[in-house]
Amino acid sequence: MATMGMKPYQEIITLECIKRHHASNTCHYNFLVNGIQHRYIDNGCKGKKNDIVKKVQVGKLALAKEWKIECPEKKQKPE
Repeated sequence: MATMGMKPYQEIITLECIKRHHASNTCHYNFLVNGIQHRYIDNGCKGKKNDIVKKVQVGKLALAKEWKIECPEKKQKPE
């Protein structure tokens, strides 16, 4: 079946922040997928940031909804 030139649905995925929790040795990656909060938790912090972002964009990592650890507020630059 031909798609007649239709483009597949594309998600906008952005990495908002990474927080490392030293007590449990986990890294929390907070993503926004089409404006909705998602998270990925790396147990042992073994993955590299670029590899994890690429896997999320390709769809090889499952993301959970909502963030467990909030991102710090972005600082405004003085004008």
